[in-house]
Amino acid sequence: MIPIAPIRPEEAEECRKEYEQKIIRIYEQLLQDSNIQYQENLARLREEKDKAISEAEQIKQEAEECCKEYEQKIREKEQSLHDSNIQYQENLARLREEKDQANSEAEQIRQGAEDAKDEAVYKTLARLETQMRPLNDLFLRVQGLLLSDFSAEVRAYFPPLMFR
Repeated sequence: MIPIAPIRPEEAEECRKEYEQKIIRIYEQLLQDSNIQYQENLARLREEKDKAISEAEQIKQEAEECCKEYEQKIREKEQSLHDSNIQYQENLARLREEKDQANSEAEQIRQGAEDAKDEAVYKTLARLETQMRPLNDLFLRVQGLLLSDFSAEVRAYFPPLMFR
């Protein structure tokens, strides 16, 4: 059996400082990695949100153009009926119904575009939350390890505010 020399206080202090630095580096690396992934996910979310908004705006633009085409057709038909004045009252009533239907369809298209935009944003947020969950769990596990009984000796050397 080899005799073990007692550890001198200077060596113990040096060892404690070295161990403390290693733990701080690990903690800083975890925070940096977490921040990098958060920034990447945030950038991706912003891109997806911008894309969803752009698509919704395009749908809205197409719906407005469709409405304008319907309105133009209705105006042309009204003028033709006025000029001919043969079944004017019957045709005018029918055209008003078509106009109302076209406006109703246009409103439905507008509402659908808004709903699609909202749904795309909510889906993107849900996807980001799901993607961030494992990283958050990892962070909580590391924090739990630092606060566990296993690390009680290590915590004794650190300022109390560091673990809050």
